[in-house]
Amino acid sequence: MNDFECINPVPVRVNIGDFCLFTEYIKISGNSVINEQPNVAGGTSVTNRSVKNTSVILNGRLACDSDFKNFVIYAENILKNKIPLDFQYKNISFGSGCLKSYSAENKNLSVVDIKLVFSVPEISEAVQNEC
Repeated sequence: MNDFECINPVPVRVNIGDFCLFTEYIKISGNSVINEQPNVAGGTSVTNRSVKNTSVILNGRLACDSDFKNFVIYAENILKNKIPLDFQYKNISFGSGCLKSYSAENKNLSVVDIKLVFSVPEISEAVQNEC
């Protein structure tokens, strides 16, 4: 017998429009672009640096497969019409997120797997509502 416990983390509820995504995985990555030019000493110098939007990937599931068609239509509308979305993951708020891609996969009759990729210019701490 060992002391190792197998823990199944509880998915985090994320509201995307009118839909509730139970997020099992999130990846947040930020980066910048650095322009370099050769200098007279034979080395390179940084001439410009700009920060790119943060990339956010959400993987999760819809509550039930009855929302499959409606979610696909909603995501397609958001993607084609470039509608910005605000959403929150735990205590992090993501503002004006631009949906870069989505996938919705109905593997069986009870759940729909969803993957959303956003480009997000604004990240802040979420304001906690006190009850």
